[in-house]
Amino acid sequence: MKKVLFVLGFALLVYGGYTAYEFYNSLGLSPRGQATYQTQDITIDLDYGRPYKRGRKVFGGLVPYGEYWRTGANEATEIEFSRDVVFGGKPVKKGRYRLYTIPESARWAIVLNSELAQWGKFEPNYDLDVLRVEVPVLNPKNEVEQFTIEFQPDSAGTQLVFRWNRTLTKVPITWEKSVASSIQ
Repeated sequence: MKKVLFVLGFALLVYGGYTAYEFYNSLGLSPRGQATYQTQDITIDLDYGRPYKRGRKVFGGLVPYGEYWRTGANEATEIEFSRDVVFGGKPVKKGRYRLYTIPESARWAIVLNSELAQWGKFEPNYDLDVLRVEVPVLNPKNEVEQFTIEFQPDSAGTQLVFRWNRTLTKVPITWEKSVASSIQ
């Protein structure tokens, strides 16, 4: 009987924890977001948390300059490439990576790291950084309330675009096109 009560109690604890997690995420404070770029040559999937500005000073405030940022909220942002790519001018092997940034007012460092499945604001193991590229910050006039990552296709491949508040950065991603797509 004690075993049955223990198992039942444990099951309720697990279910309660899961329900609390789902409730927290349903509040919309920082819902999960996905961005996908797909052609016959490649699929790039990205999963990230989408915090809102909510009247706060974002860069240089909520997100300090010169410090590690998980590039979103809650779980670390992860990106997966279905084939080898050139990310910001540097080669990257096919696979899944943690993506983090180090924002500055004029430039961001964008870093891919092989340490996955991290929760919260835990700094990565920097020894597992695969690459680091720097990109300029643009300051568009339109304000974006919710942090957004998206892909913008271009003639060379695609741009990975980060937008929040009045800040925009882009990282070019290219790959060798297949013979089939170059015939079309």
